[in-house]
Amino acid sequence: MLSRSRHRWALSLLACAAVWTGAAAAQRTEPGPPVCDSECTEFGNCGEDGHCRCPFGRLGKNCEVDFLNPCRPAPDWLPNCGAIHTKSCECLRRCQAYFCRKDSNGTELCSGLAYHLTLHNDIHCYEREGVAPDEQYSTIPEPEEKCPKKCNGSGYCGKFPHEPKPSCHCHRGYWGQACEL
Repeated sequence: MLSRSRHRWALSLLACAAVWTGAAAAQRTEPGPPVCDSECTEFGNCGEDGHCRCPFGRLGKNCEVDFLNPCRPAPDWLPNCGAIHTKSCECLRRCQAYFCRKDSNGTELCSGLAYHLTLHNDIHCYEREGVAPDEQYSTIPEPEEKCPKKCNGSGYCGKFPHEPKPSCHCHRGYWGQACEL
């Protein structure tokens, strides 16, 4: 049998253990999915660290800035900073800004972008007058009248260097010679 003083001491010890166990349980958190702003998943993916991961060409906390939009051959195509086809001058400026940084000496360092695609060279590019910078898509533009049925408003009229004449380049979900289907 325990003496009263030992009994009190044992009860105090149990009370402390219960408080400590409860406090530890309250502090313990179960692992769960990372938490990003709800806007992140509109254009990006939530990373394991809770930061929004943006696809190529998009910037901002939640990937809300479509920085390389002028590098799309058409509004719903993916941006391209490569040498596959002619670029708008706005596209070249933005590719250079996206891939190039200046070091402490002011020397421009480009990572992932071929030097011949920067505006330092006499590269040929085009700008369409009266068209906003974000709509300077990177396909040689042609007047709508040069394409069949003006592409039915479901595409744009353009000419890639390898094509003999302008043709309709249909927006996603449309096809046919005049984007009629």
